Amino acid sequence: MFNITRLARLGLAAAFATTLAAGVAKAETLVMAIANTPASLDGDQALSAEGEMMMANIHGGDLFLYKIIEQPDKSADTVDLRSTDDRGVVGLVAESWETSEDGTSVTINLKKGMKSYAGNEFTAEDYKWAWARRFAVKGVGKFIGDVIGINGAESIEILDTHKVRVNLRGTTPIFFKILAQNYYGGPFDSTEMKAHASEEDPWALEWSRTHSAGFGPYHVEKVTPGVETVLVTNPNWTGHKPHFDRVILKAVPESSARLALLKAGQIDIAWGLNERELQQVEADENLQVVRAAANKQLYVGLGVDKPPFDNVKVRQAMAWATPYEDIIEKVYYGNARRMRSTVPDIYAGFEVTYNYEYDLEKAKALLAEAGFPDGFDVKLSYNASQKEAEEMAILVKSSWEQIGVSVALQAMPVAVFTEQQYGKKALQAFAVNEQWPWSGDPGYSSWVYLGNGPDNFINATNYNNPHYNDLLEQVMRMMDSPEREAITSELQQIAAEEVPWIQVAWFDWTIAAKKDLQGFLWTPDNQIRFMYINR
Repeated sequence: MFNITRLARLGLAAAFATTLAAGVAKAETLVMAIANTPASLDGDQALSAEGEMMMANIHGGDLFLYKIIEQPDKSADTVDLRSTDDRGVVGLVAESWETSEDGTSVTINLKKGMKSYAGNEFTAEDYKWAWARRFAVKGVGKFIGDVIGINGAESIEILDTHKVRVNLRGTTPIFFKILAQNYYGGPFDSTEMKAHASEEDPWALEWSRTHSAGFGPYHVEKVTPGVETVLVTNPNWTGHKPHFDRVILKAVPESSARLALLKAGQIDIAWGLNERELQQVEADENLQVVRAAANKQLYVGLGVDKPPFDNVKVRQAMAWATPYEDIIEKVYYGNARRMRSTVPDIYAGFEVTYNYEYDLEKAKALLAEAGFPDGFDVKLSYNASQKEAEEMAILVKSSWEQIGVSVALQAMPVAVFTEQQYGKKALQAFAVNEQWPWSGDPGYSSWVYLGNGPDNFINATNYNNPHYNDLLEQVMRMMDSPEREAITSELQQIAAEEVPWIQVAWFDWTIAAKKDLQGFLWTPDNQIRFMYINR
């Protein structure tokens, strides 16, 4: 039996010990340990990894869902990322739809009878209100609207109680893929949201930080900050019936503590374990590691506006001096694939363009050509909470120093790292394993982290190639065609040649769980969908 005293030594809340002792985990309850409680349940406010998980379950998506592809020989099913246009999606709140001949509008018949936890039926008014809110709040939802060409609530034309037309600025190849999942929430039950609004807070921002009002399979019953989040099923949900009518998400900051709880049988799922810990799970006959080949990226970003990385030959030298296979074997125990493009190899449009191998002599020659025959000093930063990023940074340091580059490693708390990486774009070089382009499209993948330089807040390297940016604008307004494929190929080639990123590996999406759980589904947001899991 797991020792509660040991829980205290591991730094867990006393409330957690009380809950476990009470034996809350019944057959219909799923208990999972994650790093924290959500900073907000509203994706347009303080979006965190835990908040993204809420978006995946209290909303599920926007108009659509990706089609599921069953993997009978694997522990997780996947979704259709290679079909283009609307061929890879099914309706969520959309019953049927029709795209105009010029591709600039989509008319959608909405499903009737979909209700929120509060019992209010989903209508066209809810859908329009959600977009009005996104643009008013100016968060992630507006960002997504800008990407696909929605100008605001005025782009949503109500044709009937359950019928809308979405008018776009131009054609876009990712309309259906973007709206098959989201990080921003919605559509909301606007009736419930308005009941908690005020003149000072017309969009119910304060209430929605700790309450949910979606039409998806689950509803947030309560959030106890730093302790737990409790989900219950939406009794009015008419989609796939969840096996678990209650999900308890325990906040356990240390991954080692999450592993200990799983091995002791006190939880069903431990989320966010590093690969070394996953090896321990795989060695336990009562447990399993669920894996899916994913779009999760391991790379080293080079600040192209910071000497000496403003010199492309220096960046290329670092690419030749990086021990790719060593990292894959020692950090991921072989459970990763060489990253050969900024477009994941599981996406349509992927092309092998990044052909650097481990060659110290080529690296030295390029450094000499660049004017650094004796090397230089560099600070390589990483998020201290990301074990794999730290382990990669150590291996990179060892290798780079063999060509005369003196590397100082800088471990940073997550908030500081994020602020320096994105807010200030101040890092000279940084090791990352927590990014993924979550729309299965080569244009989006090329644009999301490397497009538009200082105008793109998540372009942490500040890469700003005018030709690359022009190609992105073209490709994001073109439907799939041989011409578009040629442009996405060129984009991948440019990123490989100019090396704003040292592209190391794509690694697996993983879940550590009890052996009796099944029904796991991987989607490109790398979240977990509770409604499909069963025991």
